[in-house]
Amino acid sequence: ARREREARAEEEARARREREAKEKHGRDATPGPSSPAPSADTGKPTAGEEISRLRKELAVSRETESLAARQAGFKRLVLQWHPDKRNADESTSTEVFQWLQEVKPWY
Repeated sequence: ARREREARAEEEARARREREAKEKHGRDATPGPSSPAPSADTGKPTAGEEISRLRKELAVSRETESLAARQAGFKRLVLQWHPDKRNADESTSTEVFQWLQEVKPWY
């Protein structure tokens, strides 16, 4: 029971730090070329748009999460974007998956 309370408290603290970091980044962000609009023709984000979104997400989590939480989250992203697991848009998933493999040492 004690471990569960500690884990829950740690998760709540992580979520609060992540929320605060996202709010901070949201206020500081200015629209421009680094924040692309969704693809107009299909309504689905392009690989570049997904990479941009993931880059911001990883930067925030790198500052707010523990190593174990980051590793678990990164593994989830790699599995989510693996081309064999994602049937929707193979070219986008391949680009994003390759980018994830490139940034793995940084993260």
